[in-house]
Amino acid sequence: MAWSLVPAAPAGAAAGITITGLSVDMFPDKANAMWVDGTATCSTTGTATVNVWVSQEFAGSRAWGIGGTTVSCTDQPAHWSVYVPVLSLCTYPGGLGCFQSDSFADAAAWLYRNGVQEASHSGEFPTT
Repeated sequence: MAWSLVPAAPAGAAAGITITGLSVDMFPDKANAMWVDGTATCSTTGTATVNVWVSQEFAGSRAWGIGGTTVSCTDQPAHWSVYVPVLSLCTYPGGLGCFQSDSFADAAAWLYRNGVQEASHSGEFPTT
């Protein structure tokens, strides 16, 4: 009896996603949106979806928003940036907008391929 070895198929890259920064969009004069930046690594080549959620409490009011984008999957981490408009009605003294810079916000990002979640990252991050 002869044995033959068949090499195993190469494993896909380890999927991952990170949030690298949150910056408040101050145009034109109100902080009604935030940019969330990060990197994503997919398990295989192709495209993937990044979904983002942001929440921030300031002066007794909570601002939150959601957004998403598509990324190209390669062998290297792909940079992504998502524009997150405020989806809540938030009012507080001064009326300068909803998201605040020079503070902190809770944020989460999910990486999906073909409708299946491959990775997530969340936490409290400083806002600029």
